[in-house]
Amino acid sequence: MDTAPEISATFKILLIGDSSVGKSSILLRFTDDHFLPPDEASATIGKASGTCIYVVQQPGGAAY
Repeated sequence: MDTAPEISATFKILLIGDSSVGKSSILLRFTDDHFLPPDEASATIGKASGTCIYVVQQPGGAAY
């Protein structure tokens, strides 16, 4: 049975900028690996959040 890798570092990223510049699109691209087509994109008010887990491999093959 596979076990989940131990999380050794957590990072939080805050995106700040003018309205309608693509902050939510960057978040969606980072967390879900896709962009919304322009006709499906809409303005977000308040906040948007997402979660993404990356496993980084050491040169020897072990995850850290």
